[in-house]
Amino acid sequence: MTPYEFSGQPVRFLTNVADWPNKGDKPTPFYDAGKPETEPELSVAHYEVPELREAKIILPVYDNDGDENNEVHKGLRRRLIDAFGGVTITEGEGAWCDGDGDVHEAAISYVVAVPLGSGDQIRHIAQWAGRALKQKSVYLVQRTGVVEIIYIKY
Repeated sequence: MTPYEFSGQPVRFLTNVADWPNKGDKPTPFYDAGKPETEPELSVAHYEVPELREAKIILPVYDNDGDENNEVHKGLRRRLIDAFGGVTITEGEGAWCDGDGDVHEAAISYVVAVPLGSGDQIRHIAQWAGRALKQKSVYLVQRTGVVEIIYIKY
């Protein structure tokens, strides 16, 4: 069986109805992809790949003095790339209730794929960022799914 066969039958791809002359209530015909001129190259990893899981740090865009501290966010991005090879950054909004009422603010989520045993490393990076942004705490999701609220001591 080739990558272009399923159960010994050639794979047929359903195409967009607009590409076909038949319109209306007729069923959309199939296009037979046939066999490619050359077989695709398949590669297999010959090394052990670590089991990765996602971890996440969520921080506000602005520090507690109301300053947008781009340098800290750039530094965090660099530290995560250096430590884990990459990071996905998403902007959003966070909201919670503290002793003075509801709080909401612009936030940034940093998601990284981390290997087993990296819990202390991601925690130290999160603490560094929280301290640099003058935060009381940092929201961290470990690779196990456990949420940690890291309280920053000054």
